Amino acid sequence: PEAVDLGLSVKWATFNLGAKAPEDHGNYFAWAEIEPKDQYTWANYIWCQGTYNTLTKYCTNNDYGSIDNITIIESEDDAATMRWQGDWRIPTQAEWKELQSKCTWQWISLNGVSGYKITSKVTGYTDESIFLPAAGYRSGKSYYNHGTHGYYRSSSLYTGDPNETWRLYYHATGISLSHANDRNGGWSIRPVCGPLTQSTATVETIAATQITAQSALVGGKVSHDGGTHITEFGIVFGTNTNPTTEDNKIT
Repeated sequence: PEAVDLGLSVKWATFNLGAKAPEDHGNYFAWAEIEPKDQYTWANYIWCQGTYNTLTKYCTNNDYGSIDNITIIESEDDAATMRWQGDWRIPTQAEWKELQSKCTWQWISLNGVSGYKITSKVTGYTDESIFLPAAGYRSGKSYYNHGTHGYYRSSSLYTGDPNETWRLYYHATGISLSHANDRNGGWSIRPVCGPLTQSTATVETIAATQITAQSALVGGKVSHDGGTHITEFGIVFGTNTNPTTEDNKIT
């Protein structure tokens, strides 16, 4: 596979995983599975025991299965890494966001296939581009929105709900980087090449309520994992401002 340098933190492949040309749709993959399948259901998803609430890996909430707090696909479960080897891998949420913000997106037809031509806006790289075909997605044995919509995987779990993952979704008039309940479905993968980009995780704290002399109701969520898996979730508290993990904590 060929890598295109758009002047970003990683290089992007010229075609989808399983494809042979930029306009080919390629294969479809469930999240954190390394092989395409004939059908895509919870019953044959490898990281659960047959249902959405029996997850066996990549889980942050015991209402959905066994908690391990792994929020980024590990190398052995990354279809791009396992099939293309080297530094190839599935892009993170942050890397899709970078591609979206630092490139222009133009809806075109390439050899009869609709999709987006993505051209770098970075100085010195404005002649470089890639093409993302509108490959649709698979559920069960069927294909949906083939030729009109694109659904591309990231390696990032949505920590607010372990059934959901971050994805790039688009059609001719809109592009969205969002999370969706889609782990068991068949979606496209556009690999990237380069080291995993890591940053500080983003934590949102919920204001305390039901405050009494002895207790209070508190909470929060990790809205972005910073490009790596979260090792521990919890609440820290104390009698002084800005408590840390060295103070009282509940995990």
